Amino acid sequence: LVERLGERNVSPPLRNARFREALRDYARYAAIAGHIVVDPGDVLPDDRVSVVFLRDPVERTLSQFSFMHTAHPFGRTPRSPAVNDVDRWLDVLAERERRALNAQLDCIWAYGWRDGDPSPTPAQKIDAAKRALEQFDVIGLQEHFDASIDRVAHRCGWTPPSAAPRANVTPVRLAQADLSDRALGRLHRYLEPDYEVYRHALMLFGRQRHA
Repeated sequence: LVERLGERNVSPPLRNARFREALRDYARYAAIAGHIVVDPGDVLPDDRVSVVFLRDPVERTLSQFSFMHTAHPFGRTPRSPAVNDVDRWLDVLAERERRALNAQLDCIWAYGWRDGDPSPTPAQKIDAAKRALEQFDVIGLQEHFDASIDRVAHRCGWTPPSAAPRANVTPVRLAQADLSDRALGRLHRYLEPDYEVYRHALMLFGRQRHA
């Protein structure tokens, strides 16, 4: 974005900024980017190109785990600083923390929630997240990063880059092949809500790519 629009026209990377406040406080920027907190009733703007990137849920969780234990010491829970393998980490997570691993669902569902009830069921959140994905102009997938960047460029009328730059990469991280069968099975079970949303994103990604 900085290469295409110039640094003065791209917001600083936002972290946990509320959606409406981000639109208000960074309205002067041509591009607003970062991790956005969405509240029920928030609506994607008509005057901007809305892009969302998702990632295979297990890969995202392993990146989070590796980041916590190699690069981000102040982001750990009180019980986990000495927990350096995934099996033990999953053992100490409370039920609430396990549900919170479905971070992509939590970041998206409110865009698609129009009911007045502020506490939807897990199934309702998944349905709302799927509706929300369908409202985005571009669905990006980390596992298809170059193709996703090409889609952003196409939607914005830019020439696709010859090579998409990589930034904010966790320096040392686990791979799924490093996990025990037990740990991998538990992660898939805990992350099934995120996987249901991710599978819908895969379908939409394919549809947009071949449109």
